Amino acid sequence: MIRGVSMFTLAMSLVLSSAICYGAIDIDTRGLTEAQKATLVQQAEQMKEQAGKAAQTSQLSAEKVNEWAELGKNIAITFTTVAKELGVAADQFLNSTTGKITLFLIVWKMAGRDILGLMIGTSFLLAFVPLWIYFFRRLCLMKSVITEPVEGHRRLKRTVEYLTEDHISNKIIATRWVMLVVLILIVFCGLTIAL
Repeated sequence: MIRGVSMFTLAMSLVLSSAICYGAIDIDTRGLTEAQKATLVQQAEQMKEQAGKAAQTSQLSAEKVNEWAELGKNIAITFTTVAKELGVAADQFLNSTTGKITLFLIVWKMAGRDILGLMIGTSFLLAFVPLWIYFFRRLCLMKSVITEPVEGHRRLKRTVEYLTEDHISNKIIATRWVMLVVLILIVFCGLTIAL
């Protein structure tokens, strides 16, 4: 019940805000000062800009969905045409080795760059983010690593001492900022390659 009321309130506020933005509702501003009126006008302009940005974003995503739908449709038409040229039903052709190779080549021809970029970008992120985590721990969090022999065992006992607030210097703080910038660059490069 509460969720339904909040959804209703949200819907009504959206309708009213859009109506105010497009001038469908007149607001009585007789008791307001000039500064308050200017603030109202500025807020209305900001709402218009936000609505325009949201519409543009939804239009871009709709265009991307249409692009992928067209790609799938073209792949299906091409595959069906190849099967028809060979005089075989499309599902029988798909089950054969030749059909699978043909489908792979058609998909690669139409979406090969996108698939390759996605694979390289994902590999880039999977390789460099763990590497960044390793170096961040070593440079920014750990004070020292102590290894001691353990009686009766070949292995060494490894003890890690982490930095405390007393031991953090300006050099470590600067290193942390540099590591943050490096992480941002890694993620940006990986996503740019993938998308």
